[in-house]
Amino acid sequence: MNIKFPIKYGNQTVTKEMFLETLNYIICFIENHFDCNLEIYRNALSVFKSMIKATNGINDRRPDKELCKQAFDVLEEIENFNADEKTKRQNREKCAWCKLMIEKFY
Repeated sequence: MNIKFPIKYGNQTVTKEMFLETLNYIICFIENHFDCNLEIYRNALSVFKSMIKATNGINDRRPDKELCKQAFDVLEEIENFNADEKTKRQNREKCAWCKLMIEKFY
């Protein structure tokens, strides 16, 4: 995976640092709010950790489509997570960036 930063997303410009921060946020959110012993969350974490490696230029095996689908499903759960409006807005934005990267580069 070869991502060239910055990336235009709507009216925003996403830098490498912003994207790494987003991935770390998503990983921490999953670890703090979901049961990581369940396969779907373990698989999603592996996709996001693989994305961090790829963003940092480390060659890693790309997750297959099924793992990416599970990551998408977990992002949907995060977007729909019951939280205050500020957190919901933040979750929607960060999940949208992750979905874009999965679609674009995986």
